[in-house]
Amino acid sequence: MSDIPNEKLGKPEVKPVLKDEVYDTRPFSDFQTMEIPEPTKLVGDIVLLNDLTMLFGYSGRGKSICAFHLSVSVALGQDLVLGNGIILENQCEPMNVIYFDYELKPVQVKDRLGKKQFPSNLMRSSLIRGKSEGNNPKQIFERIVEEAKKFESKFIVIDNMQKISNFDLSSAKEVKIFLDPLHNLCMHEGYTILVVGHTTLEADSFIALEKKHLFGSSYIGNYFDAITGIGKANSDEKEFYLKQLKTRVDVEKYSNDNVVRFIISKDRQNYTTISSNGTCHEKELLSENVSINTERAPKRIFYTIASLYYGNHRNASKKLKDVNIAESDSTIYHNAMAFKDADSKTFNKWMSWSKDEQKDELDFQNPYEHIDFLPLADGHKPKSNISNEFDY
Repeated sequence: MSDIPNEKLGKPEVKPVLKDEVYDTRPFSDFQTMEIPEPTKLVGDIVLLNDLTMLFGYSGRGKSICAFHLSVSVALGQDLVLGNGIILENQCEPMNVIYFDYELKPVQVKDRLGKKQFPSNLMRSSLIRGKSEGNNPKQIFERIVEEAKKFESKFIVIDNMQKISNFDLSSAKEVKIFLDPLHNLCMHEGYTILVVGHTTLEADSFIALEKKHLFGSSYIGNYFDAITGIGKANSDEKEFYLKQLKTRVDVEKYSNDNVVRFIISKDRQNYTTISSNGTCHEKELLSENVSINTERAPKRIFYTIASLYYGNHRNASKKLKDVNIAESDSTIYHNAMAFKDADSKTFNKWMSWSKDEQKDELDFQNPYEHIDFLPLADGHKPKSNISNEFDY
């Protein structure tokens, strides 16, 4: 189809209908000449000005510590320098910050702060003992905004969403009632909001972080302009990493092939701080020097053999349920993939085994003492008197 000149198309006639207009309607071509500023960085590519941002991770991953460090840099109007060349740029002047803390007790807060000095425009807000901010998501939102406006705080931190009273994260309706007005605050009233959240249980199995691991209704992720996850390195008990999963800009700078490694420690002022070890591929932190049978995933070998013997993770889940082993297919899948990433040589060896060999290994790895016999895979008719030696 040939291009049609604009003069032949003409412009549609604009006919005012309502006095109270709610839409800004204009030709797409207007945007080609419009001066639209680039997104302004508050904390590098992690938090942009006027965004509703989610920072989430499993318990003990340093979510609150990271959120607090981000808040300090915003209050100071300074870059967040993590070390090893990782600098999260701040392009704004100092901003009043209010940190809604639903997590820590005062004694824990004091311990983390040490003797370091903090700006007076960085405020902590917590519920008065015995009080509730509301009986529904709408009231909770209104209370939060009221407190933020009282201190003229344009940067709001909510730590964390799962701990807010009378708020059902599994309900798409309640999530909408709470997050919709928060999003509007960012879009129309000049606020920037950082919300801290939890992961699902399966995200604690040293697997690659995804948006689906955010705890609560799948509806939650739709509301956020940016989502960053915090994972844990399998090789070091004290090492964690930041991974961008969603952003308003074109490309996630810190995606799976360039996650930010960091450790949490106390400095000379007894301040709990974070420092970076640079960046790397996420897989390196999940599989480097991996102990396959970890305390956090003691059934990983069993799940891996089950997925191979029964054909896939879904079949394995169904078969195991026949003997009252209730494990989801996603748990089996993620454990098997984590094992494959960590020790592909052994995984491929097991995959090449016969069904008889796989079944013998499955029975050997069975962690359930009360279950004497595991179901046979469909179509498998075991040979009698089979004896195999295995390499471990």
